[in-house]
Amino acid sequence: MNDIKRINRKFLFNLLGVLGLVIAIAFGMIAANIWIEDFNIQFLIYLFSLILLLFVITFFKAKMDRITQLSYLVKIRANQGGPIPMKHTKNPDDMPEYLKSLGYELFAQDLEHALYHRLNRDPIDNRTFKRYLLEVVVLVNQRQNVFYLEQVDQEIAKIQQKYLKEHMRIYRMLITQMKEIGILDDHTKDQIKEILFLRSNWDLFRPNRTVISTVNVGLYRAESAAVMLYSDTYRPSLYYEYHINEIKKLI
Repeated sequence: MNDIKRINRKFLFNLLGVLGLVIAIAFGMIAANIWIEDFNIQFLIYLFSLILLLFVITFFKAKMDRITQLSYLVKIRANQGGPIPMKHTKNPDDMPEYLKSLGYELFAQDLEHALYHRLNRDPIDNRTFKRYLLEVVVLVNQRQNVFYLEQVDQEIAKIQQKYLKEHMRIYRMLITQMKEIGILDDHTKDQIKEILFLRSNWDLFRPNRTVISTVNVGLYRAESAAVMLYSDTYRPSLYYEYHINEIKKLI
C-alpha cells in the first residue's frame, strides 16, 4: 500500500508541476500582450511560448505513461493470482494445431521461437469506424534464457506494416510470450514479472497511439502449472481482462 501511495503522490506532484508551468506560460503571453507594444516582439514571445507549451505537454504525457505503467505493476503484484493448471500446454507439440484452431496464423519460426498472430475487429471498442486488435503468441524455445527476443519486435513491425498496407489500422496489440521453465527460481520469477503496458510515441497531431500489452507465461511442467504475473481482482482496463482471459484459454 505504501508503494501505491508513493505513486499517487508522484502523480499529483507532476500534475501540479505541469499545471504551474502552463499557468506561467499563459501569464507570460498575457503580460506580453499588455506591456509590450512591438508586434514583432509579441509574436516571438507567443511563438516561443507555444513551442515551450508543446514540449511541456509532450514531456508530461511521457512521464505520466511511465507512472501509469508502474502503478499497474504495483497494483497487479499486490493482488497477484496463483499458478494456473496446464491443459492445452501440457504437450508442446499440440500447441501449433490448437493455436490454429483458435484462428492464429504462423508468421515466423526458427530454432529460437515461433510467432503466431491473429487480427480481429476490436471486441471492446465498438465505434463506427474500424479499429483492429492484433493478438500475438510467441512460443519461445526453452533453451533461450530470456522471454524477450529482438527478432520478435522486428516481426511484429512487419505484421503492422502488412496490415497498414491493407488499410487496417492496429490500435491495440496483446502479446503473450510462453516458455517452458525447468526451475522456478528468483531469476525466472523476475523474468516472468517483466510484463509491459506501452504506448507508441505520442504527439498532438497523432493522438491515437497503439497500445501494447505484453505478458510472459512460464510453463512449469514439474508442477503442471503455468506461472505469470496477473490478477483476477484488479483490472487496469477491459483490454487487460480480455488479455488474461484469452491467455487462460491458451493454457
